[in-house]
Amino acid sequence: MFIDISSDLEAALIDLSLPAWHLDGSFLAPTTIERYRTAMRATPRFTETVTTLRDALTREGGGYAVLRLGNLAKALGAGDRFRRLVTAFAAEVAVPFSPFPRWPLWKDVGVKIDKDPGKSSGIGYNAFHMDLVNATLPPDYTTLLCVRPDPLGGGLSISPMPTRRWRGFRRTAAPCWPSRPTTTETSSTCSPWARSTSRFRS
Repeated sequence: MFIDISSDLEAALIDLSLPAWHLDGSFLAPTTIERYRTAMRATPRFTETVTTLRDALTREGGGYAVLRLGNLAKALGAGDRFRRLVTAFAAEVAVPFSPFPRWPLWKDVGVKIDKDPGKSSGIGYNAFHMDLVNATLPPDYTTLLCVRPDPLGGGLSISPMPTRRWRGFRRTAAPCWPSRPTTTETSSTCSPWARSTSRFRS
């Protein structure tokens, strides 16, 4: 499902400056989640947008969502302010985390022309796949934050239009996997993973 952000929500988010996030171990800290939630829920139509996002992801048989944040990226750039807003959206669905200590919450992927074309950051066809399938507790969701269009015009992909957007939260399809974490990536690219928020809320 493709989800557009209303113009009044976009305007409010462009004016909003969220504080830097903090991690509790590998996970986004509960204090950061609450600060982001309080600020975001004060903006117009945020709650409705998040409800649509959750509904798209939790439909029977699994779901996916493309949250179109291109106007925010154009207004704010792809730096910290923009990534904090994306993280705030992510935290409404699950708890973002970094699966490896050497990686930041959002891991830039980029492009490497000398890498195996079919691997992450390669320039060839990368078959549809799920990340962290060898983890004891695979993430519930994985996200891909696309921060720039393909300079060569793009190609076949889940998100074929070469405009800036965030492709967020694909629900893992394998029913035998336990409900646990969530991941995130970007295209110049970034990545948190995330665990279901219900696991962390009282």
